[in-house]
Amino acid sequence: MEWLQSRLTNGHGSAAGDLVNQERLTRLESDKECLVLQVSVLTDQVEVQGEKIRDLDSSLEEHRMKLNATEELLQQELLSRSALETEKLELLTEVSSLKLKLAAAEGDCRESEVRKFFRFIFSMHFNVCTCNVVNVTVSELDSPFSRWSKEQVCEWLQNQGLDLYVDQAQQWISSGQTLLKASQHDLEKDMGIRHPLHRKKLQLALQSLGSEEEDAMGKLDYNWVTRWLDDIGLPQYKSQFDEGRVDGRMLHYMTVDDLLGLKVGSVLHHLSIKRAIQVLRINCYDPSCLRRRPTENNPTPAEICQWTNHRVMEWLRSVDLAEYAPNLRGSGVHGGLMVLEPRFNVETMALLLNIPPNKTLLRRHLATNFHLLIGSEAQRLKQEYLENPDYTVLTATAKVKPRRLSFGSFGTLRRKRQEEMEEYVCPMDVQMPQSSSFNKGLCVYEDSLDQLEQFSGNSWL
Repeated sequence: MEWLQSRLTNGHGSAAGDLVNQERLTRLESDKECLVLQVSVLTDQVEVQGEKIRDLDSSLEEHRMKLNATEELLQQELLSRSALETEKLELLTEVSSLKLKLAAAEGDCRESEVRKFFRFIFSMHFNVCTCNVVNVTVSELDSPFSRWSKEQVCEWLQNQGLDLYVDQAQQWISSGQTLLKASQHDLEKDMGIRHPLHRKKLQLALQSLGSEEEDAMGKLDYNWVTRWLDDIGLPQYKSQFDEGRVDGRMLHYMTVDDLLGLKVGSVLHHLSIKRAIQVLRINCYDPSCLRRRPTENNPTPAEICQWTNHRVMEWLRSVDLAEYAPNLRGSGVHGGLMVLEPRFNVETMALLLNIPPNKTLLRRHLATNFHLLIGSEAQRLKQEYLENPDYTVLTATAKVKPRRLSFGSFGTLRRKRQEEMEEYVCPMDVQMPQSSSFNKGLCVYEDSLDQLEQFSGNSWL
């Protein structure tokens, strides 16, 4: 009986287990179907997302192409604008040159008329009275500035670009002697010349009247100087220079304090102006000495010194650095700075071009072309300066530290000591390049200090 009862019990238990297993199997199959459905849904979602990604990639590529096309158009526009600016400068330079030629022709014409007049007088054997009149005319033509009339002095002031003081000059000046004897106080009180650069301009112009040498720098008026700032890459200072009526003579005798007064505080910009003045001296202040267009093949260092800021940017484009060329606008970089300034090296050039330090191949490419361009002599000087223990990289942010100087009065100018001469932006004894390519146009300025001392009796620098 016990055996039968146990068999019955086991039979009932087995049936119950089968039922449980069947339910579990049903649930698993249901879960499987749900998972298959979820996988199918997720697969569809992945495909949809893949389509969206492909659409976004396509849209991104399309926008990238549009961006590249826009950048190319912008680059072309910049090149076109730069070319137009260059043409404008060339036209203005040509106009200035024509004005100079016209003035020279008018002077020659007047001299020719005077000579004809004298020949006519002598040929007709005029009487003594007539001869006396002629002598008076000759003396008026050759009279020194001290004997000039008020009208002549005022006309001369207008020619110097100081026409804003003519009205007061007409009320105060009786002759040229009045201006020669005037003190700084007189000029400021009676003529209203409060701008220190205007007083300096007047002094230098008066000095040039007493010089027998050809005044090449005096032919460069303040309008020419403002265009020159465009050429050397510093157009941001045009309004200050125009207000100061800075001309060629003032550039030659420009001091550090003068530049600071013109709001030029950057060390790099001081060096840019220094070397640009040196280029003018080397070329005897020829108004058309600067080169704006790529015309030369295998240029010499002397020719590279004449490159304008725009010409340097053209060179960058020619060595496959076109995308960085616009960064030189307003930087003050020109050929004279690149060749003549030992502190300006390829590291400074790379900083101004905004070439990242991690782009080593690009910087090496720039260095190779830069060294080939400036020549071995300039590179040797830069390397010597680089090895100096006090060397620091020249950057666009370095500022000039102003230093107070004591100036003499209008009537007395103390003798310049050698350390004081260093305060000129471009010292009179600045080292000139030794390369043979400079020999043709190099002017010697060894007597500049002596010439300055000759006027020590009537200057107020």
